[in-house]
Amino acid sequence: MARKAVGVAIALALTAFGPAATAQGRIETVTTAPDSQQRALGVGLMATPSGYRIFARICATSNCPVDEKSALSVQPPAGIGPTAPRLQSLRIGGGRWVVHVDVSTATGRWQAIVAAPLSGVDPLVIWSGATPETPIDDRPRASLQVVTDATGNSQVLVGEVREELQLCGRPTLLSPRVVHTDLSLRPVKLQRLSLAEREAAESVVAVGVEQVMEPLGRLLVATGASSGHGSPSALSDGNLETPWSEGRGKEGRGEFVVFRAPSDVAIASLSLTIRPRTAMVEQGAAPRTVYLAADGRLIRVTLPEDGWKHPGKSYSVTFAQPLETSCLAVVLDDAFVPLAATDPRVTLSEVTAYSVFDGKETHASLARALGGNDKRAAAAASILLRGGDPAVQAVVEHIHQLDASGRHHAMQVLDAAPCSVSSPVFASLLSSEVETERGHARDRIQRCGRSAASALEQVLRHGAGCAPSYRNEAQCEKTMAAEKRHALDAGRLAAADELATVAPERVVPWIAFQLGKMNRPTRRALRGYLARATSKPRGRNALALQLMNESLSVPARIDLLRVAKENLEGIRGPASVAFSRLATPNATLRTRTLLQDTAAQLARQNDEYALWYLRTSVTKDPEPMVRTQAVTASRGIVEMQPWLMAALEDEQVRVREAAAQSLAGTPEAVPYLVRRLMLDPWPMVRAAAARSLANSGPSSLADQELGRRLQDDAPLVRQWAATALGIRGAVSQTERLRAMADDSREKVTVRIVAVHALGELCDSKSVDLLTIFAARSTDPYSPEAASGLGAACVAALGRLHPPDLARRLDPLISRPGVPAHIRSAAAEALSASNHCSSPR
Repeated sequence: MARKAVGVAIALALTAFGPAATAQGRIETVTTAPDSQQRALGVGLMATPSGYRIFARICATSNCPVDEKSALSVQPPAGIGPTAPRLQSLRIGGGRWVVHVDVSTATGRWQAIVAAPLSGVDPLVIWSGATPETPIDDRPRASLQVVTDATGNSQVLVGEVREELQLCGRPTLLSPRVVHTDLSLRPVKLQRLSLAEREAAESVVAVGVEQVMEPLGRLLVATGASSGHGSPSALSDGNLETPWSEGRGKEGRGEFVVFRAPSDVAIASLSLTIRPRTAMVEQGAAPRTVYLAADGRLIRVTLPEDGWKHPGKSYSVTFAQPLETSCLAVVLDDAFVPLAATDPRVTLSEVTAYSVFDGKETHASLARALGGNDKRAAAAASILLRGGDPAVQAVVEHIHQLDASGRHHAMQVLDAAPCSVSSPVFASLLSSEVETERGHARDRIQRCGRSAASALEQVLRHGAGCAPSYRNEAQCEKTMAAEKRHALDAGRLAAADELATVAPERVVPWIAFQLGKMNRPTRRALRGYLARATSKPRGRNALALQLMNESLSVPARIDLLRVAKENLEGIRGPASVAFSRLATPNATLRTRTLLQDTAAQLARQNDEYALWYLRTSVTKDPEPMVRTQAVTASRGIVEMQPWLMAALEDEQVRVREAAAQSLAGTPEAVPYLVRRLMLDPWPMVRAAAARSLANSGPSSLADQELGRRLQDDAPLVRQWAATALGIRGAVSQTERLRAMADDSREKVTVRIVAVHALGELCDSKSVDLLTIFAARSTDPYSPEAASGLGAACVAALGRLHPPDLARRLDPLISRPGVPAHIRSAAAEALSASNHCSSPR
């Protein structure tokens, strides 16, 4: 049947109704003729600035004009779309006429069916609504179709279209209703396949078979049906006792079920099982003919007998050319309907597809084929993916024999397998030599989560490829060859890494045991995994237990404390006990050194023993390394400040330097820091003192000594003294800073720091000096441009922001050949706000 316009059709002109129409337009009208049971109907359409308006009235004769007073009860949405509107009068049979309204609005297509009622005086709107041309958020969309037969009568069909439920690319109207001759909408059985396509379909006669062969893989998955009793998924579940029946009645012509199919697997044949062997279907009936709709192909299948008379029997359909399709639909046509049936239900109980491999290959041979020809390997992977447990087991047994491409296909098959089956393989692939395989394995392990924990533990215990749940002899040999006395192989490290995420409480005891035996790089990696594991409650509880485990070696317990100290929440008690057991007078140098950070963290939590231990370490430990570490760890602990000030007088330079650094920002320490700045013979200590004085609060004594240190013999001390003066806002030292910035004999790094300090101090007297250096930097070969001094001067000028800044920096922007970084610095300085507008 052809879909075309019939009756009196008026294609309204774009000049009147196009999107450019903004003025009031004239009313275009179509009229239906009256008869003895239906009066005449006039329907008009007018374009207005706000959109289309529809008018309608009932008349006794064909002379039925409409005007603006006869507006229809329903109107389209606002706006005018790009497509010209159309009015059609349609004869629907029985001498009845309707008018089809089709307009394009701002929100899309809108249609309506209007008729003169069989009784009454007002126009009847049979149906109206939006009929989008394209999907909206995967929701069903309304559709209106007009089908005309050879006699000129039209079927007006209303239904919905769903993108996921079509006849394999053929637009398909679902839940169809037809405008009946009584002008109501009634459900209707509809053959969605066009007559032309049905006439051109291939023809196959099915052959009855008593025993259905089990396929290598279930290729078809039912995704939906046009109607039905029972779920359409029953047709692809492998159970011959779960039927599906159409829901329209009689022969069910046009009703269909859609299946998803793998496009890379050629389907050689199909098996149709009609009636379940034992399950009861009320008023069931068997199809006589069905259509198989695929991508680009349509096949008419004739059943050789009434399948309802043969419960459990199947019928084989062999194709002349294998089907390669991503979609397959079974469309009902004729049926063996018993004469006595009052409400027959045409039924199927299973649809099974067989690939070109069925009957020739096994799961094992397909698993081996994964590493072969690309097309054959892809087909084998698709079948194995749908082959259930036997297919997965075959892949597990043969994956180690495959090349990289084959393993890629195999892992895709394993992705769909239960975690209990796939995790042992993926756990061993965490240390694969192929990066993409490692990433794939990590992703799958993380998806499985705690279900993968046992497989990971087996790798920790036995090694990659050596686990009882998955043994790969070649990989196991490599694992054993890589084993070293004080180092872990890559497979165990990778498994520990993942187990720390998916089941932290199960990896903590294993790591704790290993920490006492491994070398430094391995322990470092294990501490990282342990830190991640203990960031979760389960891992922290496990860490608390291990902290109390006295059977662990001292190095292992120290490493546990090194991890625990980063977050003592919930484990302070066990950590304190573990610390007190290790912090003994006879502890080794390494132990005492490594315990200082833990002591500091516990001291911050008001642990009195840890605080005493820190003080003792700072003042009495015979090793400078331990005293230095204790001083460094004590930074910010108020109770330790007197001991840190005392440490400024320690005989060891590293201890004094650490003490100076740890007292940064402590106003009470200013006199002691100034003393170190004045008297210490070591530049590193004087530099540390100068650096710490930067944020230690106002002190004229500190400012004066920092100013004198601008003449220090050590460049590092001069540099930090200048920096500190700028941060402190010591305007009394600006003259000395200007002299330093202007001294060509001074190291350029020190001069740059002096320039920054002048900017911080808002020293307006340095503007001319800074301008000179900035101007010299226009030459790309000048020392000022090459060293960074020029850019520093430009930045300082931007901070000072003198009134004539634009004039001073103009050569840096307008002159050709200026280095790009100087030009950029000048532009930034001009756009900067005046930081020195308020008095210092």
